[in-house]
Order: sequence, then C-alpha cells, then structure tokens
Amino acid sequence: MQKSFTLFAFVAFLGVISCTKNQKSQETKDSPELTFGEFEKITKSVNFSAKDFPNEKKWNGNHAKPIFDTDSKKNYRTLILQESNAEPNFNGIYRIIEFSAGSSWHGFFVLNLETGEISEGVFHELSLEYSVDSALIVVDSAKDVLEYWSGSKTVPARAMTRYLLYKENAFVQLAKTYGEIE
Repeated sequence: MQKSFTLFAFVAFLGVISCTKNQKSQETKDSPELTFGEFEKITKSVNFSAKDFPNEKKWNGNHAKPIFDTDSKKNYRTLILQESNAEPNFNGIYRIIEFSAGSSWHGFFVLNLETGEISEGVFHELSLEYSVDSALIVVDSAKDVLEYWSGSKTVPARAMTRYLLYKENAFVQLAKTYGEIE
C-alpha cells in the first residue's frame, strides 16, 4: 500500500515555481522553455542537501531474497539479483539499481536489502545523485541539466530537476524546479 506524505513547508515554494511555469506556458502555448538565466535562477533558490535528510536505519548485514511481484521487476531479474548481494548505497539499508531504458532514458529500482522489497523509481534523462547516508535523491541535477543544454539558448520543458525523499518505500516529491504543466 502506497502512503502519501505532505510537507507543508514546501507548498509555498512549489507554488512560486508553478506560477513561473504557468506564466511562461501562457506566453508560448506550445512546449514552454526557459532561458538559461531563468532556469539557473529557479534552481539556485532550491538548497536541499543530503545532510538535511539523514538515513534513519543502519543495515543489519543481511541480504534478503528480492521480491519480484511485478512484470517490470521480473524483466530486470538478472540485474536485481546481481545487485542484491552488494552493500547499501542509499539511505542506510537500500541499494539503488540503475538501468538503461533505451536511447537517453534511464530508470532505477530501490531494493531494501533487509526485506527484499523493491520499489520502482522514476525515469530520468541525465543523472541521479544519492548517498548511503541520506534519504534524498536528486534526479537530473541543475548542474547536469545546464551542462547538457549548454549549447542552447533555452532549456526545454522536459528538462527538470526533481528532489525526492524516500520514506517508507515511497517517494515524496519535495520540489520540481521546472517541467511541463500537468
């Protein structure tokens, strides 16, 4: 069962970003784009750090057998089984398992090494930043987005930086700095 969390401290911040996106999309009506300066300004206002979200559990050293309860998890069975014998690389007791999903898209799973539970992550284009000492995941960091699109004058709507907190086998989106209107 998925649990939902609300982090009231970030509601106003996300509202500011939504206003920026709405203003831009009303101007262009098609796929909204930001200039490099606009994207940089928005992303610099987000200041999350791995230290702000420390892991809450210490690994007991056990490797539970992974639970393959969906087709997508079964499709990556070999990769997940190989990674299930490694040490945690995320949030104390978890192993992030990254895979390529064709062309420039990538995905990941989060494996609880102690219980064998597997959560499906989000698809992304450029990068994941995470730490064994933190519950924070940064998807397509602002630095990577700006570097990737450095030859352009604008940053396309699909280029966004997401800050996710992993809590009780679920992702909580703390902020999304840019992206298409939902």
